[in-house]
Amino acid sequence: MLGRFQSSGDLIADRRFLYAAAFLEDGDFAAAAELFEQAIEIAPEWTAAYWSLGKARRDAGDIARAAIAFRECLRLDPEDLLGASLALAEIDASVTIDAAPQAYLKTLFDAYAEDFDSSLVERLDYATPQQLAALVREAGRGETRYTRALDLGCGTGLAGEAIINNVAWLEGVDLSDRMIEKARAKRIYDTLAAGDILTALHSARGRYDLVIAADVLIYFGELEKIFAAIARRLEFGGLVAFSVEKGEGADRTLRASLRFAHSAEYVARVLKSSGLELVRMEERVLRKDRGEDIAGYLVLARRPADGKLHFGYRRAQVLAAFVNGVALTILIVWIAIEAMQRAVSPVDVAWRPMIVIAVLGLGANLVAYKLLHGGAKSDINVRGAMLHVISDLLGSVAAIIAAVVIALTGWMQIDPILSVLVAILIARSAFKLLRETGHILLEGAPADIDVAKLTADLIESSPDIEDVHQIKIWQITPDQPRITLHARLKADASGEATMTLIKGWLAERYGIEDSTVQIEISDTCPDMRARARAHQQAPRNEPA
Repeated sequence: MLGRFQSSGDLIADRRFLYAAAFLEDGDFAAAAELFEQAIEIAPEWTAAYWSLGKARRDAGDIARAAIAFRECLRLDPEDLLGASLALAEIDASVTIDAAPQAYLKTLFDAYAEDFDSSLVERLDYATPQQLAALVREAGRGETRYTRALDLGCGTGLAGEAIINNVAWLEGVDLSDRMIEKARAKRIYDTLAAGDILTALHSARGRYDLVIAADVLIYFGELEKIFAAIARRLEFGGLVAFSVEKGEGADRTLRASLRFAHSAEYVARVLKSSGLELVRMEERVLRKDRGEDIAGYLVLARRPADGKLHFGYRRAQVLAAFVNGVALTILIVWIAIEAMQRAVSPVDVAWRPMIVIAVLGLGANLVAYKLLHGGAKSDINVRGAMLHVISDLLGSVAAIIAAVVIALTGWMQIDPILSVLVAILIARSAFKLLRETGHILLEGAPADIDVAKLTADLIESSPDIEDVHQIKIWQITPDQPRITLHARLKADASGEATMTLIKGWLAERYGIEDSTVQIEISDTCPDMRARARAHQQAPRNEPA
């Protein structure tokens, strides 16, 4: 981290500094402080020397003079690349700081990026990303894959590697450009951005059903703003998984490591005030630091489902995609009508401005297509938006071809002909989108599930199952199927064991993890008996 400040430009001052650093490493703090002071006498504007002098005085117990050195370091380094404000706040109760300075974090992790993974995993026994991913998988929220996830402070991508098999779309954000480069090389993120996490949360479009923050909140004292921003970006029922270092007594404590620790009570209280529901909090060893175990908490929280919208707004993407399909259909009809009118009554086309506008439109639509392409795999609404982009893209290509033909031949009929061709090309995709979204909105069974085969296979899966009936399968979104069914068992069968078997079978064979299974022992289905009884009790009109 000090590489940028290491040399003072004076060989004698540099030599004093190196001797002092050796004494500091050996624990001779008084001797180190004296040599750092000598280096500063020779190079009075040397920021790194003031920083190191402050550390030596602090470790020697000379707190007042350590604070003076840190303040001088901060004066010389107003960006605070060395984190002097953190060191000052750690020893001076009158100085408060809510979070580590961004310039300090960027400098710190840019310096560590090259061997970050090996340092943490091999030398510090770091397994927090894997532990958080395990918590997420054990949450049993109903999906094996989350639609859209955000990795806050993604670093080199350790958390992304741990969770990638459980997410369809993964975004990452980190302050360090060099960390982002390392993460990008792993090719596990759909998008990566360099920046601070609060800005990323405030500027994000759409919502996430999973947010993960492994060893990120240790650089924040106050968690209120972060939790509030996360809550706003989570969809109803969405999860946030994070780690914090374990604090004792006070809500938050700034340690000599320049990292914050938080009490369990504070974390739980702020989660609640932010509208998040604590699901799980476990005390674990997060990593080692100088040979010592660093205790912390692994935390899982969720944004509770709305009391009236039990699945939150997940179905909104399907509804939006359906509206997109309707809009595309209207656009296709309009293009066809306009093309026929121009075919019957040709008009002169100014090909020069036409080709300029078409080329600009083509460039913009290619950028939009690239941005949307990855998300279209997991989000049917993004697929609908991408169809709009494709229609515009094809329109631009058609306009360029038409302009070239008109410029070379003067044949105006090429314009309506190509317009009809574009309408035909996008019609098939638009109608397919309408059919798929309409099927989901009408609670239709997934197209890839044969209900009759599922029923037969389920009965064969266990000798205890006599019959399966009242099966209803539908989808919240294309990748979130739901099922309810009744299973009649043999008289000596275990209801609980068979229900567990059925649920596991549905998850493994069909990917249906949210299932409601009603176990029946008697020959008659309770629902059928209830309907028969209601029919018998219904009033009848006697003939006159």
